Amino acid sequence: MDIIPPCNHTSFIQLTETKESRCEECGGEISGTAFTCIWCKVWKHISCADKLNRNLPLEIIHPLHLQHRLQLQWDYFSDFICDKCLYISTGCIYKCSSCDFSLDLTCGSSISGQLPKDQEPLRFKDGKKKTIFHYSHRHELGFFKYRKVCGDKIPRTLSHSFHPKHPLRLTYTYENRKCNVCSEKCNTATPLYVCEICSF
Repeated sequence: MDIIPPCNHTSFIQLTETKESRCEECGGEISGTAFTCIWCKVWKHISCADKLNRNLPLEIIHPLHLQHRLQLQWDYFSDFICDKCLYISTGCIYKCSSCDFSLDLTCGSSISGQLPKDQEPLRFKDGKKKTIFHYSHRHELGFFKYRKVCGDKIPRTLSHSFHPKHPLRLTYTYENRKCNVCSEKCNTATPLYVCEICSF
């Protein structure tokens, strides 16, 4: 029997139809749909794929998305934004197809850091025109350079040197506010950062 080294090319693993292959995990014959690495031509039964690379379950229920089960997709070739950590990931993904909710493998395996519903991550959707306004005023930013890496990581809360006592939270709901930094009236059509403790 040949010894086949474990496959570590998680970005190249996909579900594929086959008729005459052997499962690297159990040694049994594979007929039908199975996981394969297109790089090293290693095959695994779907039932054996739990042990592929990290002993990951094929389906999970995650506390950040209790509505539906998240399914492990090995053949996800597009970049995606993890809805927990907001980092751009590629390769394997835990995904809810119904809600477009996605977690990378690290966050999908973790149950810590639950976010309340009103603090779900912000994302720009690709393919739509982006008009960026000043963070609190009514004018458009004419020379704003949008970088996908930065835009995908808009923080829900942040610390700022003008208000070091408490964290500032991004909100869309506020009335007649003036910016405490420049004293200009804030635009009600755009979000801004506020301190919910002392009304900064």
